[in-house]
Amino acid sequence: MSEFLNQNEINGLLDALKNIKPDTSSEDSGERKTIKIYDFKRPERITKQMIRELYQCAEAIASEFKKFISLEYDIVAKLNVVTIDQLTCEEFVRALPIPAPACCFTWMEGAGLFAMNPATFYNCFLGVNPLKKHEPKGLEKLLFAERLSNPFVNILHSNFSKNAKESLPEISDKTFENNPQFLFKHLFPTQMGVDIAFSVEVEGNEGMMNLFLNEECLKSLKATAFFSEGKTQNVVPLALPAPNTIVEVGRFRLEDGEALKEKFVYEANRLAGEPLDVFKNGTFVGKGEAVIVEDNNAVRIVTKANEIKQKCDDGFYNVKVIFGGLMTEDDEKFEEGCILELNEFVNEPLKIVRHNRVIGWGELVVVDESFGVKVVKAV
Repeated sequence: MSEFLNQNEINGLLDALKNIKPDTSSEDSGERKTIKIYDFKRPERITKQMIRELYQCAEAIASEFKKFISLEYDIVAKLNVVTIDQLTCEEFVRALPIPAPACCFTWMEGAGLFAMNPATFYNCFLGVNPLKKHEPKGLEKLLFAERLSNPFVNILHSNFSKNAKESLPEISDKTFENNPQFLFKHLFPTQMGVDIAFSVEVEGNEGMMNLFLNEECLKSLKATAFFSEGKTQNVVPLALPAPNTIVEVGRFRLEDGEALKEKFVYEANRLAGEPLDVFKNGTFVGKGEAVIVEDNNAVRIVTKANEIKQKCDDGFYNVKVIFGGLMTEDDEKFEEGCILELNEFVNEPLKIVRHNRVIGWGELVVVDESFGVKVVKAV
């Protein structure tokens, strides 16, 4: 057989290529959605819309603080919001340099922390460049507390109250530290929150300062009209049919006559990281991996149809923790790899169900190596 094609063979290949139609079956007809794995150990508690609203309020705070230091101290500065990220308190504190002047405070049901990079404090505001790192003491500590931190916190309270259209509770219990890691006694290390990072520039000197608000503080804000999600609107939502397909995180047991207790954590009968159970009309149809599609909970099927065996329910674990639900077609195949987008938002409380009746709502947590649910409201 010749190693080279003759002209007739080349023409034949070109004709064959012309008749091949591109495969568009995998292309989305609309906008492509972002899908990412659901991290149960550090779940996101805040939506993109909430971050956008926080960003607008943070920009107003930066503008007002810039005006304050210009009028009060004759310092011409540039302040801008750089990023807003979700992370745990421990991740935030451990990312800060040491020493760094910081102020921890209690606010509503939660807490916050305002910290300043040493370069920002010394170079930008004090106009000095220390030869080596050292902890602010005496007059330096007083200047940070009384002349920078307190005014910033007051501006924070004023702007958040303005956005919430009500006077929010005062910020209290301020504690000042040079080592932010000492503030773990005020902030629970594994609790989620948001880090609002500001860039600062004064006469060519650049630095950073950060504001961290923990999860409980954000929940308190959600209870007001601060976020658009919490604002009351005279709109009747579209009625949806009861979902015929349910995704369970796990189950636990309540004894007869035992009531669900708020703020208690109930450990579920499933290890963290194990696939979730998917049921349709009460029948087990597969296991799924929890994912996030945009701002919605979703599940990606991870089992093959021929591997599914009906689960035996002995009734011992009589309380279900529902990750979410949706309506599926009668002929839904639940094939491996398919993604089911649920009705629930990412930060929406999970339903706690007993005997087909909702008895409360809770937050998903990890207890040692198992899933658990922290009850936020009992019926």
